Amino acid sequence: MYKTYLSFLVISLISACSLPTDDTIPNLVDAIFTCDPDGGNLINYYDTFATYVQIIPNSNKLLYQNGDDLMIYNIENENSYAIVDTLDVYSSGNTLHTLNNTGEIVSFAAIDDSYYYEVFMYNINNELVFKVSHANDTHSIRPSFANTCNDIVYLQADGDSRLNHYKLLIYDFEDETTTVLLEAESGDKIHNPIFSHDDSKIYFIYNLSSEVFLYEYNLISDELSELISNVTVSYNLLTISDNGILCYRDNSEFIHIYNTNNSIDKTIVEGFYPCISPDGSYIAYQSSNVYASIYSYNIQNDQIHSIFGYGGYPLFSWDSMKISFSGMYDSNQ
Repeated sequence: MYKTYLSFLVISLISACSLPTDDTIPNLVDAIFTCDPDGGNLINYYDTFATYVQIIPNSNKLLYQNGDDLMIYNIENENSYAIVDTLDVYSSGNTLHTLNNTGEIVSFAAIDDSYYYEVFMYNINNELVFKVSHANDTHSIRPSFANTCNDIVYLQADGDSRLNHYKLLIYDFEDETTTVLLEAESGDKIHNPIFSHDDSKIYFIYNLSSEVFLYEYNLISDELSELISNVTVSYNLLTISDNGILCYRDNSEFIHIYNTNNSIDKTIVEGFYPCISPDGSYIAYQSSNVYASIYSYNIQNDQIHSIFGYGGYPLFSWDSMKISFSGMYDSNQ
């Protein structure tokens, strides 16, 4: 009896520990996806490694970053090409190349010939449009377009480290002038500047003596105001809707929406890399700081939708009709 039971146990263990077949071994493939805000109509457009996938307005093209390269994927002819392949584009967890509102020009930071970061603007046909000049031995990073496309806001750091974001600047394309809006004290840092929906203000994250705040700079009155405390820099994109709803992440991993019209702040859900839709109806986010589950949150009815099982960096299209993101899928499924 004992021998029979032992033989059965050995056979069971061998069966349980047997190697999987080729069909059961996961074969994870990087890809670019889009879907509706509620997760419907999921489409895998292209198998490639990508971050910060954006739908280019008024076109059948997708913009994305692949390592140090900014790439375009043409949906119609299924062709991809580099917008700029001669520069090393700045890559960071909180950095986003930005399109102007017509989708014709992309701004980004990249290393120049002297090994400092500069702000470049290229059109989607791989042609240099403009380069923002900067002081010697400084880095210029994190550019963001005004909605009118007449201005661009960016940060400047000293030459010792591009992580010391110590100046907030604005460049006026019409006057061809650069203005320093704010210079941080030694040890303080400025992060992720964006324009308000009417271009009258600039919102940014301000790290002051180890405390992190959400700040507003009024371009009309030149006034600087603290809006929210206990904000985090990490895994925080800082986005704003067309009706003035600002989306950010606090230092307890919760996503908030802040109404810039009435100063009402609302805690939404735990998550990383939040992004609000331009029409202010949805928030897209991921459940971890690395590739993880992607969700959307309906602001009107507080409903959460599961978007994708293993991906990152969700962003909304300009018309709020689609979410684009990068992810991985098992080609054996």
